[in-house]
Amino acid sequence: MKAARKLLDEASPAIKGPHGVVAEAVSAAISANFAAEASIQLEAERTFEKLGSSTSGMDRDTLLRGLKERIAQARGFAL
Repeated sequence: MKAARKLLDEASPAIKGPHGVVAEAVSAAISANFAAEASIQLEAERTFEKLGSSTSGMDRDTLLRGLKERIAQARGFAL
């Protein structure tokens, strides 16, 4: 609701409409963003596990970050 108020109450509002409707839209967009990021994280972890022993001696966090970036880019998602 705070985000909706911020968007609607500016001198030149970025969005117009009832606060409740805007709040629901903002909430849905944020939820979808978190779900997409969680999906990318899960896919990166599964890919890492499939690589198995070929990743021995490599930094897990760095590899996961790289995998996430590639998956996100392929999906057109900005991390």
